[in-house]
Amino acid sequence: MFFPKKQDSSVAFVCHANLIRYFISRYFLLDRAQWQNLWLGNCSISTLKFHDKSNVELDLLAFEEHIPRHL
Repeated sequence: MFFPKKQDSSVAFVCHANLIRYFISRYFLLDRAQWQNLWLGNCSISTLKFHDKSNVELDLLAFEEHIPRHL
């Protein structure tokens, strides 16, 4: 799995939502049914906070408030 080299650092992944679901399910040891039930919208933002290799926090999941409603 990927872990940032420095504590309190940021890394951005811009990719398909299915890959984001995969990362989240791996970090939080979700089973296949839980992974398939995760829903992420187009252009949504999800963030993980890495405190250290044994402490990962899901900060945002499928955040979409940055997208104007008329789109």
